[in-house]
Amino acid sequence: MIRRLNVMLARPLLILAAVLALSVDCSARDFAVTVQPHVSRIVFGDPLYVEVTIVNTTDKVLSGPTPDPGLNTFVFEVRGEYDSAIPDSDAPRLHGGVGLDPPRGKIVEFLPGKPKKYYWHLFLPDLKSYDDPFWERIRKGGEIRISGTYYLGSRIASTNKVEPVLVLARDPDELRVLERWANA
Repeated sequence: MIRRLNVMLARPLLILAAVLALSVDCSARDFAVTVQPHVSRIVFGDPLYVEVTIVNTTDKVLSGPTPDPGLNTFVFEVRGEYDSAIPDSDAPRLHGGVGLDPPRGKIVEFLPGKPKKYYWHLFLPDLKSYDDPFWERIRKGGEIRISGTYYLGSRIASTNKVEPVLVLARDPDELRVLERWANA
């Protein structure tokens, strides 16, 4: 029982340690964050593979928590072409995302000018968000824009360029299967 409790507390404590380990004079402006989709078009419901690059723009070593959507230290945001009037706080966010073997709960050092790359795939949409009004409008196709935010404790570093991706309509038979999975 005590061992299980220790394991359950380990991840939050590591994240807290990462936040506390941030350099006192570190700010969001000290990082450049880019999100680059690997394709410019996908079919509704398919995964989108993205490369996230974070660069320390200062001349000193900075540290922060591992960027990870599963830990909410990196969050992807998706907007449609018609959503420019939606406040940032209401933009659909993708907290999911599967990385290629990311180290979880560790502190990452960012060397000056050296890019660190992370790779994830995102389902657009995931099955939990299938019936969200945002995704209902995209089912027949449309353009979305992907951006991301790296959370450094109370500070954030966001992408400054939003990348467009064209979402193509899925075959109606396949769409019914996705809908059945989402409702299961």
